[in-house]
Order: sequence, then structure tokens, then C-alpha cells
Amino acid sequence: MVKNNFKIYRSSAGSGKTYSLVRNYIRIALTGNENKFDPIHFKYILAITFTNKAASEMKDRVFNYLEDLKNGVGKDRKESFFSHIKKDTNLSSKEIEYRSKKVLDKILHKYSDLSISTIDKFTYRIVKTFAHDLNFEQNFDVEMDSSKLIQPVIALLINKVGEDPDLSKILVEFSFSKLEEGKSYNLEQDLEEFSKHIFNERNQTFIKSLATLNYSDCIEVKNILLKDIKKFEKKIIKTIEIFKKFTEENNLTKSSFYRGYFYNYILNLKNFDLDKFLPNETLKKNIESDIWFSKATSELEKQIIEKNKSFLLKIYTDIQYLTDNNFKSYLFKKLVIKNIYSIAVLNEILNQLKDYKTNNNIRHISEFNYAISNIVRNEYAPFIYERLGEKYKHFLIDEFQDTSIMQWHNLLPLINNSLANGFENLIVGDAKQSIYRWRGGEVDQFIHLPNKIFDGDKLPNHIELKNSIKQNAIEEVLEYNWRSAYSIVDFNNNFFALLKETLPNELKSIYLNHNQKPKRDSEGYVYIDFIDKSDDIKKDIMLKLISQIKLLNKENNYFFSDMVVLCRTRNDASIAAYYLNKHKIKVISDEAMLINESNEVRLLISLLTILSNPYCKISMSLVLNYVYANNKSTDLNEMLKILNKKSYNSEFKSLLNEKGFLFNPKILIQFSLYDLVENLIKIFNLSSHDIYLHFFLDVIFKYTLKYGNDIEGFIDWWIKNNHKESIVLPDQLNAVKVMTVHKSKGLEFPIVFIPFDWTIGKGDKDLWVNTKGELSKMNIALISNSKKVEKTEYKKERLIEQNKAYLDDLNVLYVALTRASDQMYVFTQSPLNDNKLNTLGKIFNFYLSEKGYTTPYSLGKIPNYNITKNITKNVEVYKLNYKTISDWKSIVKVKNNFKNVWDTYLDQKKWGVLLHEVLSKINYLGDENKILDELISDGLIGDNIKNKLIKKVHSLLSHPSISIFFDPKWTVLTEKEILDPSGESYIPDRVLIKNEDVYIIDYKTGSRIKFKEHCKQINQYCLLMKKMGYNNIKKIIIYTEEKNKVVFV
Repeated sequence: MVKNNFKIYRSSAGSGKTYSLVRNYIRIALTGNENKFDPIHFKYILAITFTNKAASEMKDRVFNYLEDLKNGVGKDRKESFFSHIKKDTNLSSKEIEYRSKKVLDKILHKYSDLSISTIDKFTYRIVKTFAHDLNFEQNFDVEMDSSKLIQPVIALLINKVGEDPDLSKILVEFSFSKLEEGKSYNLEQDLEEFSKHIFNERNQTFIKSLATLNYSDCIEVKNILLKDIKKFEKKIIKTIEIFKKFTEENNLTKSSFYRGYFYNYILNLKNFDLDKFLPNETLKKNIESDIWFSKATSELEKQIIEKNKSFLLKIYTDIQYLTDNNFKSYLFKKLVIKNIYSIAVLNEILNQLKDYKTNNNIRHISEFNYAISNIVRNEYAPFIYERLGEKYKHFLIDEFQDTSIMQWHNLLPLINNSLANGFENLIVGDAKQSIYRWRGGEVDQFIHLPNKIFDGDKLPNHIELKNSIKQNAIEEVLEYNWRSAYSIVDFNNNFFALLKETLPNELKSIYLNHNQKPKRDSEGYVYIDFIDKSDDIKKDIMLKLISQIKLLNKENNYFFSDMVVLCRTRNDASIAAYYLNKHKIKVISDEAMLINESNEVRLLISLLTILSNPYCKISMSLVLNYVYANNKSTDLNEMLKILNKKSYNSEFKSLLNEKGFLFNPKILIQFSLYDLVENLIKIFNLSSHDIYLHFFLDVIFKYTLKYGNDIEGFIDWWIKNNHKESIVLPDQLNAVKVMTVHKSKGLEFPIVFIPFDWTIGKGDKDLWVNTKGELSKMNIALISNSKKVEKTEYKKERLIEQNKAYLDDLNVLYVALTRASDQMYVFTQSPLNDNKLNTLGKIFNFYLSEKGYTTPYSLGKIPNYNITKNITKNVEVYKLNYKTISDWKSIVKVKNNFKNVWDTYLDQKKWGVLLHEVLSKINYLGDENKILDELISDGLIGDNIKNKLIKKVHSLLSHPSISIFFDPKWTVLTEKEILDPSGESYIPDRVLIKNEDVYIIDYKTGSRIKFKEHCKQINQYCLLMKKMGYNNIKKIIIYTEEKNKVVFV
């Protein structure tokens, strides 16, 4: 009798699927060996997840639950983990505690045997084991980020332009095709974007077909296509000319025909406008009804038309015959020819990529599934395990809906071997949360299980595998929602019950078990509101959202840390973070707070660009716009006029100097890149508390360590990588989280905000198709996924893509709407008046209209208490002070001088050093409090020392013989280094300059016992100043602890 050893858990959001996975893992670990308890049995379990974070979370849960079981936690409670394991295993409480302790001890001692990992990691192990069989070098490097492979490859490709004539032609034609589409003029960027096709698993069958296709083949195919296209067009034009000649000979015009429909249709065919090539329904109806002219048509014209109706009808039927038999093929060939150079470019990139990987001994993670497919499918499982050095008896797969076809097919032979030996396996998934189709996830294979293996006919032992799964399968639906309050669960049940009906029949089963039963007894709250379209709709939406956040924080006592803003794209997340920051709401996000969103960072990039290219008008205009935005008294148009002058470069610098920004490129370019940016920040008086600037400086620091100080090189690097550089803050802060929906998958939050108007069901921009023998030398083609495809033989392929794209977006919405545990808010744009469900606003309007609800819509009520217990509301984020950080050399100097942070107990020597340090920082009267505050904020002194210093410093500066040296009339230099010709360094404490007069001042915190030495020191300073051209010099020593404090030397 076959056991039900292949369990399929079909879950929904918040249903506890991870809990179920861990529960089964521990049950198998405690009971897996039926003959005798074996505490090491966990080593035969392979639990597969799809992210490192999920793997880490599962490991933590296994450890924590085993620890609780070992200690008997929850054994007296009905709905505890302990009680569930007791029910699952039929073991006594004492035996569970004993076995749990033994298993936990073994895991801790043999941690490497704990196999909970990502599927990529498991695949990598197989690849490393069979590297020789796969012709891989043993020490190859793995690259996870495709852009790190593509960027150097594209750079190498572009460098070959001019050397390789064919390649040059391909790239030129590719650039023209992108310009025609309205894309950017940045060839490198277009190529990098287009290269993403290479790493998409769904495209691999098509990509492989390009292997034998070269530039000459593409040109040959293009010429054949052009010949066929012109042949069709020539026939159409010939028919048009016959009609045109007839109308001219008989003086017939547009007005001669009924509303000009027929006349316009025939003559406009010469434009070959693909959208207007087929007759519209009105014209068809008129011809079927024999309507050719109107009452207003003259009698003579009526007679001519009536007499020649058969001729006109033949013109029409000839056109229809041509279109019926050739138009679909004609249109398809037009679409193909538009992308013919893209195919050629992709093939060149593939060849260049292959060489680059070989030369650098690198493999991309996406290659592994293909690399091992023949091994896993054709070798016996025992042989694979022998080579691996381990044997797995149980496979537990999480997030199965995101598994790619290749990944599943590679695991099937191993699972089949496990089932054949009577061992237990399981998969857990939620088809409604399938949101990774763009990286190979295929939801169809989940919904077809256990009756069918999706694309299984590609497997050598398909029937055997299918029967094995089907005979062992048992399904369980996790129907309870443990996460969300019942109003949220009820809303989602009703919402997706209606939207399910908008899916095509073959996809409706994905939402078959969407209805959930809430387990929580709290009511919760749902709110939906539409915002009317405006010039800045996203700003208007964010203002509504921010108002609600502040209300919840102030009136309902919720922390900012209870809230998350979920966005469809990283760009939208950046916009949300920007407005939250602007309204003084703290934000945590590792993907939304992009450094490049800061106007100040953009200013610095523009300034660096000008230093690299002194004639860049675009960067100059950006700088002037920033100056205007921060000084409205300036006339922007007047400033921008200087860019039209011949000497605009020097005029630009002069204008900045007039505005108080001492921008001197000759001096600035002498600094290292890091010091240069520090100086630009000071020159433009940028905020000392701007966190974006701090992180930008970190980026520059890391860049200089790796690549050096070349400004132009940094700008190029920044253009390519600025979208990856963001501000990362600790999760524990009392701040609103901002993230994309994809990033939120698997997480939950007390309060969720969903802003903006998403596009729904747009799908991929390009469509790979099998040419069905239409093209010689090319059995695949890449065409634009536009409405034109619906008029070709590939209508079905486009429909499948559009339906799946709609499902993708519906699933993303499902993930977003199921993250909230207590409150959920949707703020989106008011929908336009059409029935297309292609935006978020229309989706919600459809539901609300069908249910008879109006906006703003609400369900439930807001709980007036704080549900987060483990955070202190009054926690303040420490504000970084850029001026403190930029003065790092001074800080290092202070810390080098002072062995420890100053405390209350200072001996005379330490006191003297500290006082000397403070005096050296003071330029003018009134600076002392600020200097002392900085020492406190740097953690160098405490309040007790500060009070003592204030008393002493005020006493000194109020002394009539000393205060005159702190008058604003002086230009002050403090502790500036002077080099003598031999290279010796001297640093006077204070130098005052006014016209021709120079005063050198040295502080002494001890007695006059060493007066001669003090004089010798200050005389050396004087000698150096004279060599620098200063003659009228006075020398003063200030003894801070003496009665007669000022001594002129």
C-alpha cells in the first residue's frame, strides 16, 4: 500500500505555512527513523527556501522550538507547538523532551549537517561536486548580480566599435531603432537593459536558438523580409493607383462618398499605418448595406458611383483579399524587422559574455540549473549522493509557487528516489503570492499538482515521475488566518472573490482557496480613498497619507515603527520616503532612500561633472537651479542667460563667487576626491545634519579605496550605480518603514499604507515567439509586445502574456493587502471613466461599485491603543553633525593628545592640554560656547568639565589685555602648519592679520620658568613669517595661569 508521503500544503497569507514547515521538519527529525530513534536523522532532511533571510529564519525557529520542546514549554496548553508535536508524533511528553534535547545537542555539535538552505546553494553544491564533468574549473567564482557581468561586457563590446565593421553596423542600427522608439541616446544603458533577456530562465529556449545566428544571417533575413514587405505593399499601391485614377477621371472627391469613409480608407492605405489598415466596422456595414453616397452627393456623382459600384466593390474586395491572405504575415514581418538588429546585438553580447566568463573564471548563478539538469535527470540518485557525500531522504520545499520549471525538474528525480524508498516529502506554497515570474517562477506547475507535472514531457522518465507524485500525494489547505484582524480578512475575502472572476478560466483556480477564516478576535480597520488627478498627483496622495500617519501617531498613540508604506516600484518608494522626510517623519528603508534622490547630492554630482568637464552646460544649469531654489531673491532666468554667452565658463564661476560660493576649480582639483567633496559641501553651506551627505561621503570613501581619485571615473561609476546606493538605518528606530511590495513578502506590520496608482497587466515590453517556419534561418523572433501583435498569427502568445501579466499584478496586490495585522489604508488616484481594469484606482473602483460602496470607504474601526510593546516612543535618532565629522583631523588630533575621554578628575598637565585645545579653536568672542558644545557632542568632555572650562575661558576672554586679540577686525589663522625650506613643520597657536600688521600669539598653560624656551619658539615662528613676506610682526605669549597674562616678546 502506497503511503501519502508527498504532502502538498496550499496556503494563504498569514495561514502559518512557515510554522507548518518547521512543525513537519521537527516531527520528522524526532520520528524519521521508524525502527529506532536516531538523533542524527535531521542530517537526512533537506529544507529548501528561496532567500537567505528565509533560511536563517527557519533555522532560528528550529532551534527555538527544539529548545522549548526540550524544556516542556507549552505542554499543558492545547494550541501550543508542544501539543501539536505531541499530536503529530503520538509520543509522550517525556519522550518529546528527551528526543528534542538529543536532536538539539546533535545539531549544535554537527551544525554543518543541518541542511536548511536556499535552492541556489543546493544547486551550487551539485555544480561544485560535478565541476569536472561539466567542464567547469574547480575554483570558479560565482556571480549573483547579473549587472556585474553585463557592465564590463558591454564596455568591451563598445570598445570594439571601429575595429569590427560588422559589430559597428549592428550597434549603430540598434541605436537608431531605440531612438525611433523614443528611448534614451545612451547606447551603453540601452544595451545593459536589453541584456537582461539573457538571464531570464523563461527566455533560455529562445536564447539558445541564437547560438548559430551571426550578423550576416540577420542581414540576409532582413533583406528577405524587406523583399516580402515591399511585394505586399506594391500590390496594395497598385490597387490604390487604379482607384485614384478612377476618381480623378470622374472628378470624384472625398465628399462624393458617404461621409468620405470609403474614399479615405482606400487612399490612406498608402501610408501603411498598421493601426488603420483594416476597415472599421462602420465601413464594413456600409458596404454590406450597399451604402456608397449620401443625400448631399450630386446627382451626377451618384450616377457615376452607381454605374461603377461593381468596380468599386472589386477595389475593396481586392484589398480585403490581399489583407486576408497576407496582412498577418506582413505585419509580423514588420514587427520582426524592427527588432532584427536587437537579435544580432544579443548574439554578440552572448559571445562576448562567454569569453569574459571564461577569461575571468566566473559563472553566473542562473547557469547552474541548466548545468546540472543532465546530471540529475540521467544519473541514478545514489550515484549523485555518493559524489555529494550526503544522502537526503526527505525534501521540504518552501514557497513552491516561486520555483522555476528547471529547478523543479532537477529536484524531481531526487524526490522520486525518496518516495520510492518510502520517505516523506512535502511542498508548501501559495499560488496567490506568485510574484517572481520575471525571474523564472512558474505558478502553473503548482496549480497542476499532483495530477500533472508542468512541461513534464521534456523529462526522460516523465510517466514514472508523474505516477510517483500522484500516487503519494495528499493535499491540505491551511484555511485559517492567524495574522490579520477580522475586518481585514473579510475585506480581502470579498475583494478577491470578485477579482477572481476577472481572470481567464484557466487561471481562476489560483484563487480557488483564497477564502480564509480569521483566528483573531480584534476588529481591525480598512480605509480606501481616491485623490483627483492633478499636476502632482503623487504629492497630493502623500500629503493625505502623511496626514493620516500624524493623526495615528498623535491621537491614537501609535508609533511610527508600527507603520509601513508599501510601493509597487523602487522609484515610488523613493518618492514616498522623500515626502515623509520632508515632513519630518523619520524613515527606515534599504531600497527607498536612494542617495541620489537628495537635491544636495545631485548638486555635488553636477559640481564634480563641471570639474571634470568645465564646459558642461547641463550641469551648470542644474547648479544654478539649486542656487535659485535656495535663494528666491535671485532671478533664475537672468542667471541662466550667462550660459548663452561666449565666456559662459568664466561667467558661471564669477556668478557663483558673487553669490558667496568660492568655487575655484584650479584649487579644488588638487584635492583627493573625498577631500574635494568635503570642500564643496563647505563652500555651498550644505546642511551639517544631512544624512544623505554622510552616506554619499561613505560611498565616495569606498569608491576611492577600490578605484582611486579620478573624478571622471567616479561620475561614470555613479551614473551606472546610483540606483543601488541607499541609506540604511537600523530597524529598531521609531520610524516609518518604506519598501516595495516584493520586499515585504513574508513580513507583517500593524499598519500598512498603499499609495499611488499602479499600472495593472502591462506585461513585458518584448515578446519571444516561435516563427512557425515563416522566417528562413531564424526559428525564433523578438517582437514588440504591442496591440499590433493581436492582428497577427501570434495573438494567442500575446494574450497568454497579457493574462499572466494581469495575474502577476493581481498577486502583487494580494501580497500588499495581506501584510497588515490591524489597519490598512489605500490612497490612489481617482479612476478614469472606462471599463479597463488596468490601474489600481480602477481595480478598487470596480470592487466598490459592484458592492454599492462609495469613497472614502471604511470598514471596522481604529483601535485607540498602541500594539507595539517593545519600543520606547521617546527614543530619539541621534542627528549626525557633518561639521563635526568633516573636522575629523582635529578629532583625531584631540584623541591622540588625550589618552582617555576627559573626566571630572584632571591633573594640572591634562587640564593645560585641554584648555590649550579649546583656545586654539576659538576665532572670535562668542565662539567659546559652540566649541565646548562640540567637544561634548564628540564625547570628549562631560558637563562638569564644560562648566569648569566655561568659567576659565570667559575669565580669559574678558581680560582687557586679551579680548583685543579676539576682535572680528582680525583675520584669524589657528594652528596652521608652516613648513621651512628643510621640511620642518611649525604650528603657531594663533596668527592675526590686518593689512600689513601681523600678531603671533602662543598660549602657555604653565608658569614662566621656561620663558627663554618660549621666546625661542615664538621667534622661530616670526622668522618663518618674515620669509613669507610679512615684516610688521608682533610676538605675544599669553600665560593663562599667571597674574600678568600677556607678555610682548
